[in-house]
Amino acid sequence: MIRFVLLLICISFTALYAGERGYQFLRVGVPARATGLGDTYVSQFGDVNTFMYNPAGLSKLSHKQFSAGYMNHILDIGSGHAAYAQPYKDIGVFGAGLVYFGYGDFKGYDASGYATSSFSSSDYALSLFYARQLKENVHFGATVKIIRSAIENYSSGAVAVDVGAIYILPQYDAQVGASLLNAGIVTHAFLNHKEKLPVSFQLGVSRKWNFTTFSLNLSDLNLPGNRLERFAVSAEADPWKKITMRIGYNQQRKSELDLKGSGFLNGASGLSAGLGFKHQNYVFDYSFASWGIGAVNRFSLTVNF
Repeated sequence: MIRFVLLLICISFTALYAGERGYQFLRVGVPARATGLGDTYVSQFGDVNTFMYNPAGLSKLSHKQFSAGYMNHILDIGSGHAAYAQPYKDIGVFGAGLVYFGYGDFKGYDASGYATSSFSSSDYALSLFYARQLKENVHFGATVKIIRSAIENYSSGAVAVDVGAIYILPQYDAQVGASLLNAGIVTHAFLNHKEKLPVSFQLGVSRKWNFTTFSLNLSDLNLPGNRLERFAVSAEADPWKKITMRIGYNQQRKSELDLKGSGFLNGASGLSAGLGFKHQNYVFDYSFASWGIGAVNRFSLTVNF
């Protein structure tokens, strides 16, 4: 336990902050199960999509797993992801994943206001990850990713790493996780100014009670301000073998999306919910979340081999 705490301290001191941050799509949750839980995924195991939150969560995979999904965002924004992981006995779990955002088509105009050709904008991150169990209750993971943003004929790129650890507390049926996300360098900019990566240090804890798992996350602990307000909580219940119910609340998302207006969607910003359906080796997940000015629906399919 002492060594695990020291590992968390080392990770936290490595975190960078300050300045305007680009590549904000890296902060948007994509997989349906995780987003239904308010993105409280730092201390979760057994899902290939945990590489987006804490690569250490892959270390307990005992079989090959593939996942793909789609997110229907507000306006014309859409996103998709795909990931594959494969365990190797006594070596660890290896895999790769892709996250993609498309922002639709835009009409172009010249300096005089005359219409020119249309153009599009997109972001993606390609990840290679590895995870393994270091000791009986200590799990570790790391990800290397190539990031690219493009708009019309301009593009920018970066290379980043994620590292994470999870410590299991078997006497409490709980686990504690920590991850450092998006630490890296911008290799080239759209023009001359290189935006900083959205580096984030996160902590999470999960505990199972009967058939329900409760989770708590703290995000962006490397950034100044009231860190305790950047929390998210969730509950995931599976009283039946084939159906899982989820609900989450993300206070940080609520504060970022609060439009100070009326209406259900604005009042419900930060809230999320979801369902999971299992059939043989297939798992279908759905989540709903309010983004203040619109609703976001996410769908994912996971296959176990």
